[in-house]
Amino acid sequence: MLGRLEKEELIERKQDWKVKYITLTEKGQTLIEKVLPLQSDFQASLFDPLTDEEKKVFYNMLKKIHRHSQDENRLPRGVQ
Repeated sequence: MLGRLEKEELIERKQDWKVKYITLTEKGQTLIEKVLPLQSDFQASLFDPLTDEEKKVFYNMLKKIHRHSQDENRLPRGVQ
């Protein structure tokens, strides 16, 4: 994937000893600025079929799952 982005001159890769850097080129930054609003609009539109109440329930469920995933004392099932 990075090779293709580099070939299309959207990113540059540099290596400084053990550290690798990947940066957007000016062309890559221009593309991001063009498509990011379109992507955001598309993602927001996925929730259009839901009612306001359904959106609230969904949001609360996601918050609950997120809180559970952040519990440092939680072990995978079957691991003691």
